[in-house]
Amino acid sequence: YGHYGLMTATLHRTRGGSVVEGSGVAEPALLGTVITPNQPVTYRYSLRGITVSEETVGIDSFQFSMHIMIDGQQQAVGFGTPVNLSPREKVVIGTTTMGDKALIVVVTATVTNP
Repeated sequence: YGHYGLMTATLHRTRGGSVVEGSGVAEPALLGTVITPNQPVTYRYSLRGITVSEETVGIDSFQFSMHIMIDGQQQAVGFGTPVNLSPREKVVIGTTTMGDKALIVVVTATVTNP
């Protein structure tokens, strides 16, 4: 991929055992000609089964999905996966492709008080 753009950056504060959920609307221009112009692109994510220690942050279930119009039809794209990461480590959680565009989800965690 020759060009990159930031769709969103989100900050959540949580504790072990908590659930993190979020949603939003992406800027259609970032996704180019893959989608029908002027149609909202919504996304949702959730992190469940969060465990925290000084050495690692575990997520039993990371889910991400987008709902977009492709060629006039509503399509859901996304992925789900468990993940473990070290504090301050940047981890590519998953990718999904939409025509000639791709979405790459990167997560990082900072542990302040395990």
